[in-house]
Amino acid sequence: MEVRIRYLDNRLDVFDTDAFTRPEPFGDANMLTDFELRFDRLGETGLWLVAHSYDASPAYRDQTAEGDTPVARRKRGWRFLLAETGEVDRIESVTVGPEIALQRMSGELVDMLRLDETAAAWLPGADGMCAAEKAVGLFEVLTRATGGERTPEEVARMCGCSLALIMELQAVLGTAGDDEDQVDEDWMEGLGDEVSG
Repeated sequence: MEVRIRYLDNRLDVFDTDAFTRPEPFGDANMLTDFELRFDRLGETGLWLVAHSYDASPAYRDQTAEGDTPVARRKRGWRFLLAETGEVDRIESVTVGPEIALQRMSGELVDMLRLDETAAAWLPGADGMCAAEKAVGLFEVLTRATGGERTPEEVARMCGCSLALIMELQAVLGTAGDDEDQVDEDWMEGLGDEVSG
């Protein structure tokens, strides 16, 4: 897996979990490695990559009843600081493999994975839209779908960004309060109860 961090000054950091790493980095018994890229506290602690291993020791077979499948033991591994807290404000984008995970838009780091995945589920024609159009269109659809049960701030977070950014994008795209650009509500009927956060 490759993680790339591009900074506003065009510095590019590339982290590769495959290069210069043994096939079993946690030992011969490791059959699976769990990678966590921790975006959840980005501004507080920086950007961390955490790697855990699954120990599939042959000894576990002896502890398993006949006919049952032995269970590998998940073991805590290591965490690696990819970007310090002071560097977060200078991050332009973060990619994981071929996917853009975070992208700065109007000064804010947007969770592009959340935006793209949620838009694919809720927004017709999302593939042909730019990120700004997706965020605004998705916000409008989810606002209707939640039927007022979620605050605008919560709905914006479901789109991977803040309400302030949504409002700014609406103004830039000229869609704020424009009924002609509203998504057809016919297909939305009855969906309000199906939205989950």
